[in-house]
Amino acid sequence: MKKIGKLAVFIKAVALLCAVMACIFVLNSCTKKAEQGEGTTEAAVNALTLVSEGKADVKIVCNDGENVIVKDSAMELKSSLSELCGADISLESVSGDGIEILIGNSGDASKAAMDELVPNSYSITVSENKIIVVSNNMYLYSEAVDELLCAISVSDGVAAIAGDYSKKSDSYPVVALSEGDKTDYTIIYAAGDSTAMAQAKLLNNAFKYAGITVEVSSDAKGASGKEILIGDTNRKLSSQTKESFYKSVSFGHNDNGDLAVKGAVEVGITSVMDYIKAFADADCDIAIPHFLLKPKPEAGYGTAPKYTGVGTETVKYSYSAMKSYYVQVDGAKVSDYEDYLKKLKDEGYEEHYATEAQESRFATYTDGYSIVNVSYIEHKSISDSNKTVKYVNIAIDCTDNVALPAAEDDSKYVCEAQVSLINAHNTWLVRLEDGRFIVVDGGLTNSNNRNNADLIYKYMVEQNELDGNPVIAAWVITHPHSDHVQGFYDFTQRYKNKAELQMVISNMPNEADYNSAYSPQVYFGATESSPKAKFVVAHAGQRFAFAGLDLDILWTHENLYDSGYGDGNVASTVFSMTMAGGRVIITGDQQKAGCQIVNAIYREELKCDVIQICHHGYTGGDAGFYASTGAKVAVWPFNHEELTQNNAYGNNTANNVDVESFDMHLVMSKTEEIMTLREGMTKNDLKQFRKWE
Repeated sequence: MKKIGKLAVFIKAVALLCAVMACIFVLNSCTKKAEQGEGTTEAAVNALTLVSEGKADVKIVCNDGENVIVKDSAMELKSSLSELCGADISLESVSGDGIEILIGNSGDASKAAMDELVPNSYSITVSENKIIVVSNNMYLYSEAVDELLCAISVSDGVAAIAGDYSKKSDSYPVVALSEGDKTDYTIIYAAGDSTAMAQAKLLNNAFKYAGITVEVSSDAKGASGKEILIGDTNRKLSSQTKESFYKSVSFGHNDNGDLAVKGAVEVGITSVMDYIKAFADADCDIAIPHFLLKPKPEAGYGTAPKYTGVGTETVKYSYSAMKSYYVQVDGAKVSDYEDYLKKLKDEGYEEHYATEAQESRFATYTDGYSIVNVSYIEHKSISDSNKTVKYVNIAIDCTDNVALPAAEDDSKYVCEAQVSLINAHNTWLVRLEDGRFIVVDGGLTNSNNRNNADLIYKYMVEQNELDGNPVIAAWVITHPHSDHVQGFYDFTQRYKNKAELQMVISNMPNEADYNSAYSPQVYFGATESSPKAKFVVAHAGQRFAFAGLDLDILWTHENLYDSGYGDGNVASTVFSMTMAGGRVIITGDQQKAGCQIVNAIYREELKCDVIQICHHGYTGGDAGFYASTGAKVAVWPFNHEELTQNNAYGNNTANNVDVESFDMHLVMSKTEEIMTLREGMTKNDLKQFRKWE
């Protein structure tokens, strides 16, 4: 693969909350960007000292009877003010003597301030030694806390606020869903959208919880009164969203008071239901401030810009525990790919790595949290040579960007790299030049009357050049069939305290699409035994740089264009490992269709020295793919005896293996435990593993 650029992204966040504000002691104000009026701030006189000589003279008071949202705002104030002033500010539930910040209903003074509020507003008032913060909408307390922090000046260990400071906000714009137990709204969902209909029923239940009856209908009903729109309805507001992210919700609202929930409607309706429940528990009218109705991702998911090029979009999901999904755009052009990369840069994403192969392009970007892998794939159709396949694939991995694949590595050399096949299965043990290991798959628990987990650990210890326990730099899972992952699962159960696992690399289809007799959960259950391991979702075009080895992802199930997964083998991740001694391509249980597509995408980019024969040497593979690799050595990851017994070894027409195209065929006996390939090995050295002439 031809490298066209890379950038190691290191994002550092430095919080400087205690900056000295020289020459400022009495006056300090903040300009608010929210959708409220400016309010009024009186001239400062007789400053009220809150902290002196690093010691707090003030405490925060929030009654136990307040609802959780008000209490959260009080906790936010405690945390921020303590950090700002460098002093521990206490949070109490009962008011007393001394200087206090009263949050919510904390006595007669708070009640009097509350009575003067216009609807959906807040006020902050300094009265003698009390700072009174009140609002008639619980969600505005966080805004009031931000305003109060802006009004406090800090200098030389002293924090103070003007003695006659006051702030009254204008009424915040809201979507007012109820007055008492009455509502003017109708819930409208997109006809034919089962998800939108189900969410409409859930929202109706939330209103019932609040003691409110509301009508529910599809958008076949004519518009009348105020509406809560769910999904892509035929109403104009449903398409008037300012921002749109994949796997996130978008809200819309208008002067009539209508509310639209689009995108990931499950996320949006959950938010609206939480707001309704909060107001109901506080026995208040339901009035949701507009600033809460912003695009937001589903919990645990990141965001990515909306694709705006040509083509037909389809959103697809990987295995649910991976928090990863992708958008495939059929009929897209390379210019659409380039435009999307520009959009990523314009929105603050930085390039981590990019590469190309023939007409296809690959790039990885991050914004410091989400990892966005973008590819443009172009190749001749494998089913119709007169057609050309063109699509853009945008994969969004929702994980901290410390899980980015390293694009370069300068670790210290301590030993030579080598590759071993263990127990005649697709279980590979790779020793890196810095002494760490890469393990691929893991095999069955019991094969040839041996436990693969025990064998992996045994030979890892024998080959270990480091002091202490062996270190696994990465464990790569091609696909979750038990004969590939059971050994991994057992290893993490038995040896989690005897070996360090740093990273897991895998990608697999959503369980609803994965027609397999084996559950992907056998794999993900194992990761719980290695909580410190980073999880990286593999995508075509990625490079993982280790000491003396580059691991390049060539194919994942995302590249199985417009085809089903069958029994799951065709979803096997295909990758290469390039070392000083040559290049090895691992195919897992890949099948003919997958091999043909890999060959169509890469062609001469597939050149390697060693190729793993697909699917243990039984079925799969493609003669054109094997020929493109130009490999001189073929490794059959199964035992010689059973392959021969089943007529699967040698000239295997089911696997499309042309034995004459290889100089050497390597396969292990049932009695052998390990076969190790090292740099500088001669053909004569390899003959000890040759089982077929």
